Amino acid sequence: KGLDTMKRLKQKLLSMEANTKTYKEMYEGRMFVIPYVNMEPYEDFDSTYYREDIGYRIERTHKLAQDKPTITISIPVKHLGITQTSVAGADYCLRAFLPYIDELNEPLYNRNRPDSEKGKYYCYRPGGEVLARNSVYFKLCPRKDYTIGSGDAVYLIPPEEVGEPDLCLCLMLQVQLPERNLRKTLRMLTQDLPDAVDRYVEKFKLYEYTDAMELEKLQKDIRRWLKKSPYCAFLANGSILPREGGNDLPMQGAIPFMATTEDEIEVCGIKGMGIRRGVTVITGGGYSGKSTLLEAIFAGIYDHAWGDGRELCITDATAMGIVAEDGRSVKNVNIAPFIKWIPGQDTAHFSTERASGSTSQ
Repeated sequence: KGLDTMKRLKQKLLSMEANTKTYKEMYEGRMFVIPYVNMEPYEDFDSTYYREDIGYRIERTHKLAQDKPTITISIPVKHLGITQTSVAGADYCLRAFLPYIDELNEPLYNRNRPDSEKGKYYCYRPGGEVLARNSVYFKLCPRKDYTIGSGDAVYLIPPEEVGEPDLCLCLMLQVQLPERNLRKTLRMLTQDLPDAVDRYVEKFKLYEYTDAMELEKLQKDIRRWLKKSPYCAFLANGSILPREGGNDLPMQGAIPFMATTEDEIEVCGIKGMGIRRGVTVITGGGYSGKSTLLEAIFAGIYDHAWGDGRELCITDATAMGIVAEDGRSVKNVNIAPFIKWIPGQDTAHFSTERASGSTSQ
């Protein structure tokens, strides 16, 4: 008795009209509080619901999207074995959570029906960059301070028994609730999602979390080295620089990057190419990798996660990419010193209504 296994949320959902569009009771989280001392009971509102000590805070995403709540899941890190936290650690936790969202969405998928009819879970999917994000973070969260009674009643627990706030991993997602299907809504919010979170906690790979933390430390060490060195960028040997078409994933079967002998340096025990401060010109024929190399250098202002291929491509964080504008109108300009031949054009008197990036440059 007293364990909150989403019972309060179940009560809220079952008290609603079957065709509700506002989910008012769920968002308000009304409670009839019975104190632990000789005080009069009082009314309170709390839209955080619990499965044991894991909290699910349900909030309106937008007043025009009452059927798509934002849910913040608070998992005490003691359940995951985490003792140290960082941006890279939070980033790993989000990436590790995504397969469980895919697993939830698989039985809901129906290409012939809209999400508003069948329901769906939405979670932010990061690219290769490791950044601080609103969708995942660590935070001290108060512990549940009541036990469940009948109806809307809850019984407060004395503070000395509740204890100090827990450091929690907070994961944020949205849920599209199925239209006029309260039974399915009940299953999605009080059974399927909590079950997925429980599996996530049970199968959490602490060694992979530790690997992400160690990679972050190495990246910081290389950045500190760059600040004190004559170099502004470093690309490690073995990096995968090309990207798959249409996304930011590393290209399958790509040739790993290797520095030439004259450009190779060693930083923090890692060999690769160093780019000195000052003017460096990158030349080569078509499809020789010039743009790919430049993109990797520019991407290096951010740290990248394991599997991106550019984990140890590090660039001074103050770097900026400047690209010649394409699509501009050019009238009678001599570009012959730079481009000798363009099909059907006189490069000494070049004109076009829509110049490419290279001709613009």
